[in-house]
Amino acid sequence: MVRVHAAGVNVLDWLLGEGGFEHFPDVPLPWIPGWDVSGVVEVVGDGVGGFQQGDSVYGMVRLPEPGNAYAEYAAVPAGQVVAKPPLLDHIQAAALPMAGLTAWRALVDEAGLQRGQRVLIHAATGVSAIWPCNVRRPSGRTWSQPRPAPTGST
Repeated sequence: MVRVHAAGVNVLDWLLGEGGFEHFPDVPLPWIPGWDVSGVVEVVGDGVGGFQQGDSVYGMVRLPEPGNAYAEYAAVPAGQVVAKPPLLDHIQAAALPMAGLTAWRALVDEAGLQRGQRVLIHAATGVSAIWPCNVRRPSGRTWSQPRPAPTGST
């Protein structure tokens, strides 16, 4: 059980807020939205290892089932959260999971990007495009954004 400190808001959350429940026809109403969560472990379930009460965690939970991240407390599967890095606050951590996993899946899992390869990211304005620009060095991969064209005359 995680006491929620922050929850991310993504396109999927917006879609459901606009009434897009036809994409989730088997979910009984009412339900609590939100999948990206950051918080503190309050209770550790029987047989769960790797976490203890008071640990800060974050992750994307239960998709496509209701994640309940917009609640004060959320029962989350231990395999769907990880320790929150101390350099991130809960708001920053809650903003990462869906966008980060979307970018990772597209570039690494689907495109097969390997260590040492390069990819050019044009117009990195959405979260899933900005994310890989900010984490390229720790992964050993290189992503580049184009530089603006020079202006003025010579």
